[in-house]
Amino acid sequence: MNICVVGRAQHKGAWFLIASTFKIDDHALIDPQRPIGPRGVYAEATRFGDAMTTADRRYHSVDTRIARIFN
Repeated sequence: MNICVVGRAQHKGAWFLIASTFKIDDHALIDPQRPIGPRGVYAEATRFGDAMTTADRRYHSVDTRIARIFN
């Protein structure tokens, strides 16, 4: 993922920003943890990016931010 970028931000004392979209699709309303389906990979990748960014903030003290883009 962005492990090199996050590591460099930590080394330089900079902050890391990830832009993450918020999209509700029909399948997410039925089963929000459904990893299969037409948009399953997109939803899982979005959750993974958010989780990794949050983990870097909590466990490695990197100044991270998640920009939630509504479309």
